[in-house]
Amino acid sequence: MSKIPTEAVKPPETFTPKPILAKDLLPVPVWISAAILIVVGVLIYATRTARLESTTYAAISECDAATKKTNPDGKAALDGLSEEFGLVAAKQNESDVTQYFSLCGMDPKTALAVFRHALNDGNSSAKIIALYSSIFLAEHLDADDFKLMLKCLEEKDKAVDVSRVAQRAVSDLTLLKRVDNVAGYEALPPMPPVDKDKDKSAPERKIKTRKETMDGQGYLEIRWSDPELALAWWKANATNGVWDAQLHRFVVP
Repeated sequence: MSKIPTEAVKPPETFTPKPILAKDLLPVPVWISAAILIVVGVLIYATRTARLESTTYAAISECDAATKKTNPDGKAALDGLSEEFGLVAAKQNESDVTQYFSLCGMDPKTALAVFRHALNDGNSSAKIIALYSSIFLAEHLDADDFKLMLKCLEEKDKAVDVSRVAQRAVSDLTLLKRVDNVAGYEALPPMPPVDKDKDKSAPERKIKTRKETMDGQGYLEIRWSDPELALAWWKANATNGVWDAQLHRFVVP
């Protein structure tokens, strides 16, 4: 009879897989290229806002913006009491200007940066488009932004279209608090009379108010016939007014 071996039976060896290194999957140059692409992508994304602001500002600066100056018949001059007064048209870069107006709702932070850049440092076209956009940006504006708009009322000698659009923009964002003071608000402020012999197209100076309700409270809106009258009225009547962050309007007591 054969002898039974007495040594212990060794268990089978366990297979431990070797970790696969990234360099074993793809060559090192490929990984370097991928890393560079990722970094470039991050940089592009990080600078997107700055590039969008820059290209938008350039577009509205070069759009050759202007306002409508005559009634539909093409004869009578528009004054500030007309609903068409201060309407704007861009002769160049129309699609880019439209994109800027879209940004006012979709990316107001970028649009507001463009708005402020234009009113502080822009040419006539940039200021015209920025002023026209103020009603769309109203909930994001503050008292300093409104002061920039008021300053544009004084630009008639430099750029008549800027002062006309500023007049419309200021009017759209102004509320008069005393609905019982129509006569007081509509009184012409002290200023030189219109010289019809010198400027036959100058409109007759008029001020009109109309009732408006915001947040359940009654107010008056105001329209002036021309920028000079608007500026004179403002200096005479609105120095005690304040920008209301809830109404997004300048409220005159």
